[in-house]
Formats: sequence, structure tokens, C-alpha cells
Amino acid sequence: MFRQLVLCLGAFVGLAGTAQAGFVTSLDDVDVWVGTGSNRAAFVVDWKTFSGTSSFIWGYRWDGAATGEDMLRALAASNTGLYANLGDFGSGLGFALFGIGFDANHNGVFGVSPALTFTNGIASADRDGGLADGRAPTDPGDFYREGWWTGYWSYWIKPDAASDWGYSDTGMSGRALKDGSWDGWSFAAGFDAGPPSPASNPSVVSTPEPSSWILLVIGAGTLIVYARRQRVIAPAPQV
Repeated sequence: MFRQLVLCLGAFVGLAGTAQAGFVTSLDDVDVWVGTGSNRAAFVVDWKTFSGTSSFIWGYRWDGAATGEDMLRALAASNTGLYANLGDFGSGLGFALFGIGFDANHNGVFGVSPALTFTNGIASADRDGGLADGRAPTDPGDFYREGWWTGYWSYWIKPDAASDWGYSDTGMSGRALKDGSWDGWSFAAGFDAGPPSPASNPSVVSTPEPSSWILLVIGAGTLIVYARRQRVIAPAPQV
């Protein structure tokens, strides 16, 4: 009986510790939002790291007119853990995304090598001296990818959650957001561009909910009481 209780508690621990994460299929499922207003849009980034989940989603709210660049800058300036390296092409061409990073382990520390200076989450590079294909995060628990000469950040859009991703025919500075629209950035190593993978919420962690912890404590207490009782009522050894 004791062994059965242990097995049951072990199974419960496994279920409680399972991540609540899942792919986000609706704006209503997005956990992290910045901005205010009646309009909503999704922002997806897929680092394509090939080492577990590397596609995450954030939300942006606004009123009036807003662009894809506005959304990126608002997310980087807020407490989302996002950082971006942008290049200004001037002459009305707007900004290009050279690199984007994420403080994925949420320790409040983020840096890259070769070093960049981020102000409000944004660094400014130029094509002649500020780019470094292969630039990497200094914290191995974080994400960062940058490319221009050997790969790049491909830009994908769709009008709503149910539609398929399509390659954007304009840069983020000229991208006019619409209520319910989705923007996606997907790293294209070797210029092999593909849409972002299904995204998860970055704030979800694989730890038990508070109610689960309470049940775990109760279960552990029950096992301790049962074990002590068995020792008390166990028959004395024969001599």
C-alpha cells in the first residue's frame, strides 16, 4: 500500500511539474502585452535555434495608426526582455532589423559579443561597421541572432490568427498594423527563409501552480503519517 501511495504521488508530481505552455492560436491566449488602446496585434519571433522551443509571442495594443516598427520599439522599451539591433537606411526607406535578442532566462542580464550598447532595448548599427553575422549572447541562457551577409531576419505577416503567414512586401517601418494582425520575424540562416514556427508564451514556466504545491504538501504529509503509523503497528520481530 505504501508503495502504491509513493507511485501515485510521483505521478502527481510529474503532472504538476509539466509546463502549462502550449502554442498560442489566438490573441486572447497571449500573456505579455505592452501599450494601451482598443487595437491589438501579435509579435512573433522565431530564433530557429534547433535546441528546443525558440519561437515566442508578445502582444501590442494601440489606438490610431501604428507600424511594425512602432510595435518592435514599444516591446523593446518595455519590460519584455526583448532587444534589437536596427539599421537606418535613410531616404525614406526606414529601419532594417539586423539582430534581435531575448533575456530568455529572465535574470535581468543581457549582452552580446561583439558588444552593442542598447538604449531602451535598441542598438543602432550601420552596414559598414556595426554588423557582425554570428554575434552571440554573452549569457548562454539567452537568445540572440544577427545576420546580413550570411543570413537575415525574414519578415512575415498575416491579417489574423487563422490565416497563413505571407512574406511581407514592405519593411517594418512601412508596415501599417491592423487590429487583429500578426507580425512574425524568423531567422533565415543561409538565406533559407521560412515562416515562424508556432509560438509559445515566454512567461510560462514548467513549475507547479500554487494550488499544486498545496496538494503536493498534503500528499507528502499523508505519506509521512502513513509511514510512521506502519512503524508503530508493525509486529515485533520474532526471537
